[in-house]
Amino acid sequence: MSGDVPVLPPHASVGGARPLLWIALAISVIGAFSGRDLWAPDEPRYGLVARGMIETGDLLVPRINGRPYAEKPPLVFWAVAISGATLGGLDPVTARLPCALFTALAVLFTARLARRWFGDTAMADTSALLFATTGLVLWNGSRVALDLPMTACALAALEAGTVFVARGRWTSCLACGAALGLGLLAKGPHALYVPISALVGGCLAAGAGRRLRDPRWLVVLVLAVGLLAAWVVPAISAAGTGPAYNDKRSFGERLLGQVASRLSGESEPHASGLLDLWPQLLAFGLPWTPFWALALWRARRPWKGPVEDRFGLGAAIAGLLVPMVLLSLQSTKRDIYLLPLYPLAAILAAHAAHRLAGTRSGLHTAHAVAGVGMFCALCTFAAPLLAHASFLPLDASDLDEVRNFAQGALPFALGAAGTLVLAGSLAAWSWAARPAAALRVMAIGFAAAWLIVGAAVVPSFDTWKSLRSAVAAGEAAAPGAPLAIGGSADASPLWAFQRGRLLETNPFSYREAASRLAAASPRILLIAKTKWWSERGKWAGKDVTVLDRATVVWERTIGGTGYVLLTNAPPP
Repeated sequence: MSGDVPVLPPHASVGGARPLLWIALAISVIGAFSGRDLWAPDEPRYGLVARGMIETGDLLVPRINGRPYAEKPPLVFWAVAISGATLGGLDPVTARLPCALFTALAVLFTARLARRWFGDTAMADTSALLFATTGLVLWNGSRVALDLPMTACALAALEAGTVFVARGRWTSCLACGAALGLGLLAKGPHALYVPISALVGGCLAAGAGRRLRDPRWLVVLVLAVGLLAAWVVPAISAAGTGPAYNDKRSFGERLLGQVASRLSGESEPHASGLLDLWPQLLAFGLPWTPFWALALWRARRPWKGPVEDRFGLGAAIAGLLVPMVLLSLQSTKRDIYLLPLYPLAAILAAHAAHRLAGTRSGLHTAHAVAGVGMFCALCTFAAPLLAHASFLPLDASDLDEVRNFAQGALPFALGAAGTLVLAGSLAAWSWAARPAAALRVMAIGFAAAWLIVGAAVVPSFDTWKSLRSAVAAGEAAAPGAPLAIGGSADASPLWAFQRGRLLETNPFSYREAASRLAAASPRILLIAKTKWWSERGKWAGKDVTVLDRATVVWERTIGGTGYVLLTNAPPP
């Protein structure tokens, strides 16, 4: 496999746009410094795993409350733990910063792929900016999560794989395998979907299918699996045969059973239909959906397109659509699973914008995108007014919180953000004859608006996504009291309450909860799921009398789950 694949364009620049790339890289990193807490359900759990690694020095076996946590691979936990250990302690900012840097890395590799596939620096930087300002990426870019770090690793593998296809270098082969291995350590087999699909699609579209028969691809897979095994084997051995966190099975049984259970739907509570992810792909890809949807249609036969574009178009289309089919076959379907697909969508949108300048299709699509931006701006302006509407389907406490949300400086922050989005959209409308420039100016407006929203508006959502208010109520009722959990094996409230360990108890036992909450027992706080607590009259038997005497100090729905905080301390 010597020499370049002739259908790949030369790496020549066609107009620079480097400031756009720096703007795209800065968006997620700046967002990590938001004043918000870690949000339920996942972020506090991941933060606890990293905190446990810092406290124990054990990087091999992830743990929560001392029990092995076999739900996810450890790469992100390692990164968060290193951040906390080197930056003076683990808090929401130091926990989010590594994931934000992974997001910036994904943005960078989006630009590198577009430039390598199409030989155009300006198109590459437009791709990076569009990916960074895609709706789902903006919302998740600075969260403690696994999907964008996995995306960064998958894109690194795809870029190295593209170089391997083009030049056949051993260094690129090894880099591809190493990046795939890191992707497996970040999230698991999902890391394979985009790189493999895109490389196969690109080679077939370019008429270079023989490149897929190179035996060194086996080295790529062996290296990737070997990196994963280098953690899995010693971790299973170190964790022993005791039950894993939130499971009766051992760490090894739970860890190795994850893939099979997700594909088969066994024990998965949120099974969905085959087509459920497709409308989400379109909705969460806004505001750029019109351009990449147009590009998909126009390039539906990439092998018939311009010779120099065939590999890139085939790779982008296959890397977007084939993983969508695979994800749709799974029983578990969450919007965050779509994140690795949006770099390919952004590259398609940028390609269409740069290739359709001066055409009727480009003009109409740029107008459509600008219209989406105007609609978003109007929604932003209307949000404070809608917060006072009586028709909102909320209970009294949540309705009061929504109305409080629209007080003070927040309406001004939303107004400023809406003004920036509107200005960018109007400029995009006026520049629609130059679609690439229209998308860039609108993306910059979205980026600036998001920085305002992230700094001034997003922290207000702590009311619905963080247990901070529960901590305040608990400290007022029983200062410093230890924490127990009822009705759940989820130890993630420990993140908010900053306790060293939970009190050991059977989380679903009303009898043990009654023993803990008895007036004569040591003072404690017990946080329980609202459903479990509300059913005590049905299942608690004679213990219900003791439970009824407990003081309810706080009750709220957080992250979609209802919680109630109780204490046996006497009322003040």
